[in-house]
Amino acid sequence: MNLIEKLSSIIIKFILLLLFILIVFSFYRILGIHLGYLNKEIFSENYSSQLFIIILISFVIAVLLIWNYKKRVFSSFYTLILLGCFIFPIIIFEYYLTVKRYAILTNSLVFDYNYDTRTKRQVADDINVNGGKAHPAFRVFKEDIGLTPLAYTPNTLIISKNEYGQHHKFLSDRHGFNNLDYSWDNKVDYLFVGDSFTEGCCLPDNNHFINIFNELVGNSLNLGISGNGPIINLGIIKEYAQKLNPKKIIWIHYEGNDLSDMDYYKKIKKFDNYLLKDYSQNLFEKNKEIEILLNDFYINKFLQRSDTEVPLKSINEIFFSKNRLFIKSIRNKINSRYLKSNQLEEFDFKRFEQIIKEAKRISDKINSELIFINIPHEKNIKNTHKDSLKVKQILLGQQIEYYDLREILSKNKNLKKLFAFEYGDTSGHFSFNGNEIVGKYLEKILLD
Repeated sequence: MNLIEKLSSIIIKFILLLLFILIVFSFYRILGIHLGYLNKEIFSENYSSQLFIIILISFVIAVLLIWNYKKRVFSSFYTLILLGCFIFPIIIFEYYLTVKRYAILTNSLVFDYNYDTRTKRQVADDINVNGGKAHPAFRVFKEDIGLTPLAYTPNTLIISKNEYGQHHKFLSDRHGFNNLDYSWDNKVDYLFVGDSFTEGCCLPDNNHFINIFNELVGNSLNLGISGNGPIINLGIIKEYAQKLNPKKIIWIHYEGNDLSDMDYYKKIKKFDNYLLKDYSQNLFEKNKEIEILLNDFYINKFLQRSDTEVPLKSINEIFFSKNRLFIKSIRNKINSRYLKSNQLEEFDFKRFEQIIKEAKRISDKINSELIFINIPHEKNIKNTHKDSLKVKQILLGQQIEYYDLREILSKNKNLKKLFAFEYGDTSGHFSFNGNEIVGKYLEKILLD
């Protein structure tokens, strides 16, 4: 046996050993998840299916190598073919997982948006250099600037998150919310409060479900801001809804993080004031003062700090980095774990009930109907988590009308189409399709 044949034999035996170890490890993980000696809650939803793909590819390659070894065909050319049969599927699978991992890039290609790798701050800086007025979305809840604004800088182009390759941008109104400014001059029938889903993240054209609802019905105002939790929603109702007397106040609750946001804001003690009966900062009358304060904070404090947001990776960095050579996406998938949102947390439902009671008192005081709409966690659309049942119990106890978007979202055959990262491993905010479905559903339930 010549040197090439000996080398080929060694390579084949080594590859077979690696394949055997990979198959055994994968079966161990799959059996552990299904038999219960591994906690399936900490693994990603499609973890088992990905392992089955790995096992299938490994088994096919192993059979080919064993057949070759038995036949004693060890020409250098045939060995290269066998190595190609081993390497090529791995490379294809590595790039498949890479595309799913970088769903923002995929969205930009699918929806024909230019892929913008800049951070929010970099986008704002470029606009400001060219004579515009833009701020990245920021909050000053922990800052002492005299007031605690509950929205963004008024009359400013706000640069928000990027889920489609382009950042979500909108010109804030006179109070810092995502509305056309003249909306404040009209009679408001429907006033929405909530977090990033309500604000409209993260569609580049800003055509989110409240704008869709407004086109169908009119007379609505969006006071949702990214990151808001229950106590901030209450503050917005006390600061703004009392001045507008809307026919209906619609509280949009995202069960994925609103309760944990409540616990976060509980640590900022000044927000406890909103649980007091007559407390208000009178923000409605101070929009000019707020604009000056936030502009000053942005120039003199915000810009003096380093940009902590990591820019998106460029196409070259994604596809042509050494990580592809070392199959990093496959290794991440094999080892990927995550804690499902809210599965292991205990929430202060007594505080939540206090917040809801005060919101109900205010809405009754101004003769507005308080309506609560729940957005399910994307992993729980087909079932209801116990924390959501507790929230519903509290609301019904206060005689607040309650709707759960599971009713309409669960009817869709492909649930991933409802969210921005249809082509990725995570979900993101509502997609174009998801926003359209929710906007039309709001028309149905709120008009009825």
